[in-house]
Amino acid sequence: MSEASTGRLQFNTTQDERTMGPVCGLLAAFTGFLGPLIIFVKKDSVFVRLCALQSLLWHVGYILLIFLAMFVFFVGMFTSIFLQAGHQGGGPPIFVLFFPFLWLFFIVSWILNLVLGILSGVKAGEGIWWPYPIAGRLAQKFLGVAV
Repeated sequence: MSEASTGRLQFNTTQDERTMGPVCGLLAAFTGFLGPLIIFVKKDSVFVRLCALQSLLWHVGYILLIFLAMFVFFVGMFTSIFLQAGHQGGGPPIFVLFFPFLWLFFIVSWILNLVLGILSGVKAGEGIWWPYPIAGRLAQKFLGVAV
């Protein structure tokens, strides 16, 4: 294992590891946390486990962020409905104005998720571990992989 000047780790990988790394990245992009979880549990390779764990951590954070956004939206929706319940002839509830922003947030976060999974998979196919933002450093700490 060696470090490139960009902070990416270069591993001495086998062909199986260079196959499982991209599979983990692409599964993460399309199956969420389920694919990386299965690979993380099944594989013994440090490289593959590092790829799987960072994908798993990223998706746990991603899911929590989506649920938080939905929770805030629904609280705002019910609050605005209850506040306008007694008023007749008023405009639409205020949450209707925020729905396009929530939808845009979901679309942008899904695209980011897809791009990160593809980038991780491409780099893993070359035997290079490409860290996700935040989740990559956490995965290194959890597995004890030094930079």
